[in-house]
Amino acid sequence: MRQSLRVMARSRPRALMVGFAATLAALLAGCGGASGDKAGGETNVAAGAAHYNDAVGDGGAAPDVRAVDVTSTPEGRIIFRVPLGPVSGSLYGVDVWLDTDADPNTGNTTFQDAGGAEYRLGSFIGVAPPGDPNCGLFPRGNGCLARWTESGWRSGAAATARAVRTKSGVTISINRSDLGNTSEFNFYAVGWTDGADLSDRAPGTGTFRYSLALGGPGSEASSRSPDDADKAGGKSAERRVVLTLASHDYNAIDASEFASAVERLSGGSIGIDVRYGVRQYDIDYERGTIGDVRNSVYEVALVGARAWDAAGVKSFNALVAPFLIDTYALERRVLESSLPERMLDGVEPLGLVAIAVVPGELRRPLGLTTPLLRPADYSGARVGIRPSGVAKATFDALGADAEGFQSIRQGLVGFDGAEAGVSTILNNRYDSGARALTANIVLWPRPATIFMNREAFDRLTADQQDALRQAGREVIEPVLATIEDAERASLEAICNGSRLPFVSASPPDRAALRRAVQPVYDELEHDPLTRELIAEIEDLRGDEGAADKPLRCPKTRPLRNASALAGAWHVDVTRQDLRAAGAQLEQLERAEGPWTVEFADGRLVARNHDSGNVYRGVYTVDADVVRETIRSCNPTNICTPGAVEEYTWSVYRDKLKLARIPGREFNMAVIAKPLTPVR
Repeated sequence: MRQSLRVMARSRPRALMVGFAATLAALLAGCGGASGDKAGGETNVAAGAAHYNDAVGDGGAAPDVRAVDVTSTPEGRIIFRVPLGPVSGSLYGVDVWLDTDADPNTGNTTFQDAGGAEYRLGSFIGVAPPGDPNCGLFPRGNGCLARWTESGWRSGAAATARAVRTKSGVTISINRSDLGNTSEFNFYAVGWTDGADLSDRAPGTGTFRYSLALGGPGSEASSRSPDDADKAGGKSAERRVVLTLASHDYNAIDASEFASAVERLSGGSIGIDVRYGVRQYDIDYERGTIGDVRNSVYEVALVGARAWDAAGVKSFNALVAPFLIDTYALERRVLESSLPERMLDGVEPLGLVAIAVVPGELRRPLGLTTPLLRPADYSGARVGIRPSGVAKATFDALGADAEGFQSIRQGLVGFDGAEAGVSTILNNRYDSGARALTANIVLWPRPATIFMNREAFDRLTADQQDALRQAGREVIEPVLATIEDAERASLEAICNGSRLPFVSASPPDRAALRRAVQPVYDELEHDPLTRELIAEIEDLRGDEGAADKPLRCPKTRPLRNASALAGAWHVDVTRQDLRAAGAQLEQLERAEGPWTVEFADGRLVARNHDSGNVYRGVYTVDADVVRETIRSCNPTNICTPGAVEEYTWSVYRDKLKLARIPGREFNMAVIAKPLTPVR
């Protein structure tokens, strides 16, 4: 099955393979397409053609969609030609999602960047299309068509559709009569490879537009949010401004905390519409997001401080200098000092305004094929990094080959090591099969920057601008507290699950590592501001560092029958069950239906098989209490990342009973009736 639930949870569209059950299809990224004049031999003179570029080399292991050429004929035939970069593997395809009424508010809006698609065209190269009733097969070529309805995806009539593999990629053609007689549409294309949890989307965010009447791009781009009247500079900007904030991470507590603080401090005159999962499929997503804000795709965004050097901004480099900020206490002191104020001006030459720097998790060396303790361990090793000039220079100095990787479970396949935080390791299951995590070395933190498009910022009043900056300062403490809590919970889950070994570097080895990266400091300190900031951070260090407080598994009480909780559990909850349990009216629709809840190695996945809603998180067990921390969900508006639920639990005669704890958050579906094992 090409489509994994992990991909669905992140809302990254991919092709359909199996299933297309109506309830899950709202989440599946599926049926997409390619067909062309070669398939079926159309030779009519085109009414109009348009060329749409996409970034080259952003596909990772997926086929790199380099462009989309769209042609239409006077008879209404629409042809998509999709050239691809080199493809690894023989089973792949391209999907085309079509918003045929050119209105992103209608059609499929079940996940971020769904685009309001009414139709999905899917091509399948080297593999037969799925035999599924919700995807209508093309009469010629390996492809199928799905149509969005109020109850989900259904089979589309694909009488005129054709798909073919070409020398440069794939091509698809279909008559507009099979697409609701569309005359103008928005669209995007997705390249996928069978068996890989990866895809490449063109464009990276938003959609392209094509008009049959104009024979090319439509009258307006649709990459912006549909509700532009409420955005900065829109019709109602003088009353209330709603700014879109782009966040790559679904569990970005910094984004949600910032949004809440802005709403409160502005007296409701600014709302923040957080778009989670932005550029989820890109390796270099942060640099792409910076470009999106510069091009007004979003007004505000949140990216790691590490990303700015690739955009020509050096002012944040001191925050990620190797082995410098190595405790949360030091990170707090730095971010609460006046130092960040001196860094913010660095983005202004790009037409941007930096609002704040907020905390991020500490990143450590994770050894995948060997422990990473001393310089010799890095020599010749392939190390995965988040794209950053400082990170690459650091590992180059250690003799390693540093490359970007995707934030998915398979993203580190083929690597010898990586830089990663404890929560990231748990959430992506990088601990599975890893050799060791170096417990007393912190490479650098991952602080994030909140920044804004200059024109959008200038349209705000002085009071609104002040509210944004004040919100950035106020969230430092709660965000850092959440990060530390999440690390403790993740550490406990790793210790109770995979038992990833923790190793410590000796004092001579730590000193050797610091000497090895001296050339990195020499280069960084060529910049006067960076040199000053590094010196001032050194003054803030104090006596305690990562070596003084290495990671250790927490001491917990023996877990009573905790193994009895592990496994997959099922419950089918009716409205009558929910009402009997005290559910309110607004809870019925979300909780009703068949559920599967999986507990494994400290990780939790809960799915409603009717709605397709998926929740992911971590859990810990303390005697008869299970504590669940939600990390992400799909759709993103059904949960708050970081939310904690607690229940008492017991297993008796093959039935799991979860009971709410007064004053604690809970999911009504799992307390309404006992759960039974999935056989």
